[in-house]
Amino acid sequence: MGQFIIDAANFMWGSWMIIVLLGFGLVFTIVFRFPQRRIGDAFRITFRAKKSTDASKKLSSWQSVATAIGGQVGSGNVVGPATAILLGGPGSLFWLWISAITGQGVIMAEALGAQLTRQVLPDGSYTGGPANYIKAAFKNSKLGKILAAAFAVFFVIAYPFGTMLLTTNSIAGSMQQTFGIEPVITGIVAAALVLLVVVGGMKRIADTATTLVPVMAIVYIAMALIVIIAKIDMMPEVIKGILVSAFSSEAVLGGTTGYGIKLAMRYGIARGLLSNEAGEGSTPHVHAVADVKHPGDQALASMVTVFIDSICILSASAFSILVTGAQNVCDNAAACVPYAFSQVIGPVGGIICTVALAMFCFTTLVTGYFYGELNVKNFFGSTKFLKPALIIFTVIEAALIVLGSVMNQQVAWSFSDLMFSFAIVINLVALGLYLPKLKASWNEYEAGGTTLDTTLNDIRRRKAEKKSRKAG
Repeated sequence: MGQFIIDAANFMWGSWMIIVLLGFGLVFTIVFRFPQRRIGDAFRITFRAKKSTDASKKLSSWQSVATAIGGQVGSGNVVGPATAILLGGPGSLFWLWISAITGQGVIMAEALGAQLTRQVLPDGSYTGGPANYIKAAFKNSKLGKILAAAFAVFFVIAYPFGTMLLTTNSIAGSMQQTFGIEPVITGIVAAALVLLVVVGGMKRIADTATTLVPVMAIVYIAMALIVIIAKIDMMPEVIKGILVSAFSSEAVLGGTTGYGIKLAMRYGIARGLLSNEAGEGSTPHVHAVADVKHPGDQALASMVTVFIDSICILSASAFSILVTGAQNVCDNAAACVPYAFSQVIGPVGGIICTVALAMFCFTTLVTGYFYGELNVKNFFGSTKFLKPALIIFTVIEAALIVLGSVMNQQVAWSFSDLMFSFAIVINLVALGLYLPKLKASWNEYEAGGTTLDTTLNDIRRRKAEKKSRKAG
C-alpha cells in the first residue's frame, strides 16, 4: 500500500502537473495584463493600508499577507533550493524565478476569487476560500457542492494534517542535530505552543504571524547576504553558471556533468511552485478575510507573498549555496545551507540556520491549523456538528504534531502530495471556469484609476494630503 501511494504521488506530480501550473500562471498573467508590473502598488497596499475596522474578525492586508507568508515559508525555503540545485543544476534557480513570476498570476486569481465569493457571518466576520469560488464557478450546482466538499477533504488531509507531520519532523530533526534535544520533546513543546496561539482565534494567529514573519525573514536574509557579500567575487561565475545551466547541458560551477534544460526546468519550477503555494488553494483562505475596499486591492497585495517567499528567501538560500560551492560538497540537501552559512559565519551559522528553520516551521504549523479550521467550517457549515468537529480537529492536529516529531517521512510526504494534487486540480479548474468574473473585477479595478473607491486610492489620498500639509 505504501509503495502504491508513493507511485501515485510521483505520477500526479510528474511533468504534466508542472506544465499545468505554469500554463495557468501564463494564462492569468496575460488575461490580467501582466499585473506583476504593479508590484510597487502591491507593497503600498500591504504596508500602508489602515488596520482593519474590526481586528478581532477581519484582517488588514498586512496581516493577511504575513499570515500567508507564515504558511508559505517553511523548511522548503531552506531545503527546496538545495534540492533543486543538486538535482537540476544551478540553472534551476532561473526557472524558479520564472515560476515565481507566473505564480504571482495564479495567486492573484486565487485572491480575487476569494474576495469575490467570501461570506459575511452573523457576527460580522469574514470567511471564504476555494470552496466558495468552486461552488460559484459551477453556479452552485450539485457538482459544485460535491467538488467544494472534496476540495475541503483533500486540503485538510494534505495541508493541516500533512503539514503537522512533516513540518514538525523537520523541526525535531534540526533541533536534535544542533542542540541534542530529543524529537518527542520538540514535538510536545511545539504542540503546546501552537495550541496556545490558535485558541486565541484569528486575531492571535495574525498577531503571531505579523510578529514572527518580519523577524525571521529579515534575520535569515541578512545572514544570507553576509555570506553572499563575503563571497562576492564568486558572483560573476555564479550568474554565468545559472544562465548556462538553464539553457544548456554544459557542466558549470565545478560540476562534472551537465544537467540539461529539462532537469533544470523540472526541479526549478517544481520547487518554486511547491514553496510559494500558487495554485494549491491555501492562501485564498486568508486573503478572503482581508478588510479591503475592492477585491483588486487584495489581489495586488497577494503578489507580495510570492515575491518575499520565492524572489527573496528562496534566492537568498540558493545564492548562499552557489557562492560557497556547497552543492559540490553536500550530498544531502538539508545540509547545504547550514554548510554555506558555516563557511563564512563559523559554527554559529548552523545554529542560526536551525533557529530560523524552527521559526519558519512554527508559523507554518499555526497557519496550517488556521487553513484547516476554515475548511472544517466550510464543510460542516452552521450545523450542530460544527463545534464537536472543530474540537476533534484541534485534538488531532496537536497529536499529529507530536507524532510527526518521531515518524518516518517517506509515505507521509507521498500521501500529502497525492491529496494536494487532487485539491490543486479542482482549484485550477474552478479558477478557469470563474475567469470571466475574475477578469471583470480586475478590469473594473484598473479602469477605475484614481477615482474608484479602493484601498490603494485611500493610500494615495492620504499621501497627497500629508504632502499638502507639509507644503502649507
